[in-house]
Amino acid sequence: MAFSLSQWRTIPVSAAIGVCFWAVSWLFFLVYTYFLTKDSDWVIRLAVAFVLLAVFICRANNWARMIALMSNSMAILFLGILAYAFRTGRPFDFLIVLSILTFFGISTWYLAVASTSDFFKLHSPKFLRETDNAKDNDNSPKRN
Repeated sequence: MAFSLSQWRTIPVSAAIGVCFWAVSWLFFLVYTYFLTKDSDWVIRLAVAFVLLAVFICRANNWARMIALMSNSMAILFLGILAYAFRTGRPFDFLIVLSILTFFGISTWYLAVASTSDFFKLHSPKFLRETDNAKDNDNSPKRN
């Protein structure tokens, strides 16, 4: 059973903050990357991947949360290198990169928190199969 969008009222605060900061940080990253490189093909590919992952995160798939954490780590590494390169010559770009880096850090922290992890695991197919099997075993007739 997939987590429907109408059930987002039950999401823990940490998961909501993590998902919101994840979306905002990737949107800022895509816009900044476009203005930095002017390479629309690469940014469009990143945007398509972002939209696909956003759909699966909104459906509370645990594997999507893991991919989001890995993509955050790669973006943090890339932005860290970019911040180091911009530290003296381009102060405005340095501040933009630092702010996007902060958003990714906040997102990573809240997506890795135990309550967020428990929420996503609760809606994973493996957990749902195990609970269905446990219910089936409880209702089965017992042999003497």
